[in-house]
Amino acid sequence: MIYKEYLPAPALQDKVECYWKFIIPASQSESANPIPHIVLPHGCCELVFIKLLPINQEFIVFKGTSTSKFTVDVFPNAIYAGIRLKPGHR
Repeated sequence: MIYKEYLPAPALQDKVECYWKFIIPASQSESANPIPHIVLPHGCCELVFIKLLPINQEFIVFKGTSTSKFTVDVFPNAIYAGIRLKPGHR
């Protein structure tokens, strides 16, 4: 699994916490089955972009704040990218 965060441009730093990208290369999994991934609460809203390469589908999800950890299924050979807003911005 590869996870990276990127700082926003200075003009957006009062509203955007970071941009992030999360991928699971196909070589790290022996099948196309989903892998459980734990997401920890961080008090921010996020706009998440999902591209499932094997089936060529794309999704956009708006995630609100959460107060407890939760599990989502992630897929090998998929790209997840997001914009994490600072707390208080929706």
